[in-house]
Amino acid sequence: MSKVTRLKPLEGGKGRALSLPRPLERVRERITERAGGLLADMLDGADDTLFDLAEKETDSERDRYFDAMRELRLQRGALETGFRQALGNLFQDSARTPDDRERATGKVAVEDLALVKHEELETTVALDNLARRARKGHDEALRAFQHRLEYLFESKVDVTERNNPLEPRNLAACFSACLERLSLDIRARLIVLKLFERVVMDEAGAMVDEANQVLADAGVLPDMKTVPVPRGRPAGEGGAGAGTSGSGASAAPEQSRAAGGSPSAGEGPAAAPAGDNAMFGVLQELLTTLRGLGPAGGAPASGAPAPTGAGAPVAGGGAAPTSGMAIMHNGVAHLNGAPLTADAPVQAVSSQDLFGLLTRLQRLEHALEGGADAQDRSVKDELSDLLESENSEAIHALDQADDDVINLVAMLFDFILDDEGLPSEIKALIGRLQIPLLKVAIADKTFFSNEEHDARLLLNTLARAGCQWDPQQGYDDETYQRIDRAVHAIIDDYDEDAALFSELLAEF
Repeated sequence: MSKVTRLKPLEGGKGRALSLPRPLERVRERITERAGGLLADMLDGADDTLFDLAEKETDSERDRYFDAMRELRLQRGALETGFRQALGNLFQDSARTPDDRERATGKVAVEDLALVKHEELETTVALDNLARRARKGHDEALRAFQHRLEYLFESKVDVTERNNPLEPRNLAACFSACLERLSLDIRARLIVLKLFERVVMDEAGAMVDEANQVLADAGVLPDMKTVPVPRGRPAGEGGAGAGTSGSGASAAPEQSRAAGGSPSAGEGPAAAPAGDNAMFGVLQELLTTLRGLGPAGGAPASGAPAPTGAGAPVAGGGAAPTSGMAIMHNGVAHLNGAPLTADAPVQAVSSQDLFGLLTRLQRLEHALEGGADAQDRSVKDELSDLLESENSEAIHALDQADDDVINLVAMLFDFILDDEGLPSEIKALIGRLQIPLLKVAIADKTFFSNEEHDARLLLNTLARAGCQWDPQQGYDDETYQRIDRAVHAIIDDYDEDAALFSELLAEF
């Protein structure tokens, strides 16, 4: 193995960026040249693509595309130069020590936070989706590259998805930052980002493979066959995509659920374009951040912070979950944040299996009354008990995406049921809808982004109506009776046909 050059901090004192070792400089040169060439190819064909789009638009809309064509022509040189410089900066930033990164980014005060502008949110969502698609199938290669970088940096730098220069989200962010300097409206910017994805980001996986080969040829862990499982790293450490890659063959379908339709009978959740899961991806990233703020662990703990509202059903495990459900993260099962040993018997629970299990639990609702028992039950505990009754030998593991859905739905119910203006009797009724709503969210990720989703509208309508009811009016009051009938209709009749929510909403 070639001797690795010992690293020295650049001038500026303790905590400054480390100088790049020669093998990594070669990677930077190769990747900058390859990505820059791909960008040039993209810009060569951008005129034709934008012109074709303009031809399909009305006269009032054509100017948008012609203006974009003109801006790209005028700013092409600056765009290519800025992109290459940004790529180089990614590699230099990867060598920054934690102290230097903290000084560079600064600490964010809560009072400084503001709502993200709509256009900024659209761009962020587009970048997240773009990155997830580019990352698909290349997780192992990216982890290998991260491990080789840490070896080169002699473990002085903790390389994560945030500072990995070849992380797809970081590559896309470089180009997006350059686009911000151009006079493009949001629609034109998103179109150019799509062109960038098709030409440049489609080669992101190949660039990671090339980088690994360059480092291996230079003697940087040339015999590494598998990447060691990281231990002791804060859960959720990383950028976009952390905790969302899932595991096994079912990871991709879980990331692309139906866009507004329910699954076919007997088939469980259906697949749909990944673009429909935009808001779900943003929420997953927020959950990843929350997990990273919790106790350290080898992988994301089972669930986000548990709901605390009065009468809220607890679905996401807390710091010490009582259920025996494990979580699949990057192909490895984790229980309570710690990776399981290779010889541990693990049985993966697919989204289709989870959908069926929830249906069975929903049927048990027939025997429950709307009292405390219905409010305080833990969905994960019930799932675990149900699975263990069928196979007590194996440890059952949910996909990370499905675990996130359970936690997000629990937060939604917590938000509603924490309303002090909602009588406890109404909370008991609405709390029983968690399992059916979980099934809706598993089958259709637009549940989180579509404010006009029938299931969400009905849930909000029931809650608003419940706030108008007073216990002194009695259970025979029409408002209570209507809420009660709607809740029981969902529990009794909802299987896979989401049209039921539309019908109940119209009746209500």
